[in-house]
Amino acid sequence: SLYASFKNQIATLPAVRRVIADHYTDQQSQVSVTYNGDLLELIQQVVALSLDGYRLEVLSYSSTRVSFKLVP
Repeated sequence: SLYASFKNQIATLPAVRRVIADHYTDQQSQVSVTYNGDLLELIQQVVALSLDGYRLEVLSYSSTRVSFKLVP
């Protein structure tokens, strides 16, 4: 599934140390990521992921949370 692919790809990013799937429905998911490094660099890497014809847009971010929207 797209969700599984998303989690797997995040786990392979260089700064990511751990990915935990906290919540998932057909409309929303929440993933906790432990990482080392700069948050803005991590956001850029996540936005650049290949997601089967979809892409992520950043809705908002703070020092502890990033919200993305999946768009075709």
